[in-house]
Amino acid sequence: MPMFKPKGTMIEEASYRVKYKDIFEAKAYYEALREWIRENGFHDGSPQKFEQYENHLHEKITPGGFKEMIIRWRTQRTPEDSTYFRYHLDLDFLWLGVTNTEVVRDGVKFKAQKGEVEVTVKAQVELDYEGKWEKHWFLKHVIDIFQKRIFQREIIAQHRWELYRDAYNLQNYIKNWFKMNKYLPYEETKTFFSSKAWPSHAPK
Repeated sequence: MPMFKPKGTMIEEASYRVKYKDIFEAKAYYEALREWIRENGFHDGSPQKFEQYENHLHEKITPGGFKEMIIRWRTQRTPEDSTYFRYHLDLDFLWLGVTNTEVVRDGVKFKAQKGEVEVTVKAQVELDYEGKWEKHWFLKHVIDIFQKRIFQREIIAQHRWELYRDAYNLQNYIKNWFKMNKYLPYEETKTFFSSKAWPSHAPK
């Protein structure tokens, strides 16, 4: 799988973790996240905009039969075909002590997983991602002034806010799926993939 490494200046906009420890269905969780990534225009960074953004998977079974996993997704989005700005949204998943189980709801038995799952999300705006300014005979001498004085207060700030908003919409989406407390003052649009998490003490 091709890897598209950043070429320009990176500005971090958001970084957080969401941790859940209880019963959930892993496949449904990943399907819900893939839906969010797709609906919000993120992809693997290839010209074809594929969904091959999973670039690392490490799995280990402990002596007690519990599963531990590390999974990494690296996604990108270029706003409105911009040649200067690109958004990066990285998701790092960690599974600890996960094992298969079953849960019964409304008389129906479901296969599920039980354990701790954590996702760390980092959002960054990349400036001059094609390196055109850095390589241009004239622009390379004024790029710092341009970014700090002209772009910073308006255009860069606008793109930073857009990615910041996306990142925390994703946080709200994940917490909503896990039936956790949320902090945004509005609800996300309901996902096609309904929650398949069954916390012992879901918030009312």
